[in-house]
Amino acid sequence: MSSEKSIRDLIEEEKQSDPEFAKQYEEYRREYKLIAQLIGARKEKGLSQSELAESINMSQQVVSRIETLSHSPSLANFLKLVDGLGMELKLAPKDPIGEHFVPGVVRPKRSKSVTYGGALPASHKPLKAYEKNQAMQEK
Repeated sequence: MSSEKSIRDLIEEEKQSDPEFAKQYEEYRREYKLIAQLIGARKEKGLSQSELAESINMSQQVVSRIETLSHSPSLANFLKLVDGLGMELKLAPKDPIGEHFVPGVVRPKRSKSVTYGGALPASHKPLKAYEKNQAMQEK
């Protein structure tokens, strides 16, 4: 019998033993989900980072840093991105279970509500790590 633990198990153990780690992990996970929704919306609209950046008077480098999570955007810049995609940010109550909590739901500025959550390029490194973790959690 193998004594190897999955990444999910190790993360869960760390979250149980270290409340600060658990807090940081959840904050990062929520941020990643929001950024992933923005990237998915941009891709669905067929916009490049440069095209989106130009439409909101922002540099492509700033958009890239936000999308790769190497830079946390200010609220003003985040809202510029949302607006540039023709979307709006809405607050929703927390999921009582807490597993599917997203602090804001990015939706189109139309009466029909759609939540975006994919359409990232396969080469997107944070996406690969996230998908790997999601697949491990489903096992």
